[in-house]
Amino acid sequence: MGVQERKERERQKRHEEIIDAAERVFSKKGFDAATVDDIATEAELSKATLYMYFKSKEELYYYICERGQIKMLDLIEKAEKKYNTPLELIRAYLEAIILFHKKYPDYFQAIHYFQTNPLLQRLYEQNIDIIHRHNIHEQLISKWSSVIQQGKEQGLIRSDLNSLEAGLLIWLQLSGFLKMFVVNKDVIQKDFNIKSEKLLEEYFELVFKGITVF
Repeated sequence: MGVQERKERERQKRHEEIIDAAERVFSKKGFDAATVDDIATEAELSKATLYMYFKSKEELYYYICERGQIKMLDLIEKAEKKYNTPLELIRAYLEAIILFHKKYPDYFQAIHYFQTNPLLQRLYEQNIDIIHRHNIHEQLISKWSSVIQQGKEQGLIRSDLNSLEAGLLIWLQLSGFLKMFVVNKDVIQKDFNIKSEKLLEEYFELVFKGITVF
């Protein structure tokens, strides 16, 4: 291994270690309360060294969200291998996102916060190099719109739907539903005596009734 290659590998290792440290800090303190000083201390680095790798805590937060999106995409791609028809795939996507929410709650919360925070959204829009590293978000939306288009072509899904808009709406609805469900889960169970599994099934039914021709 050459000197340059070794340096690059060490730099990448440090890069990931800083993101690991930021994850721990954000998990404990939340995005708003956490500071770059906190992250540098957790990573056992000086603040100046941390700034050699990341411009701000906002940029670090984006990389954490990207990690979460990669895990979500992996779950969706695994689910794809089990089904064939468009309607089966839509249900598989929904179940994969719910599994992601259960398996990686911190990543789910981070992604939701990122999507609803104007400051973080401005960072996302201004940093083209970051956005185009993996295009994870675009891949997720593309999968939704593609399977809806297939369903339209096979006469299973309403032909009047715009595939991209419908895919985006389902994704946004599910994200919002899961976020509110987490916050109000105990209240729903106590006040309405509705179990989470039942509520999720009702949600699935509403989605399918809204898009299918049957």
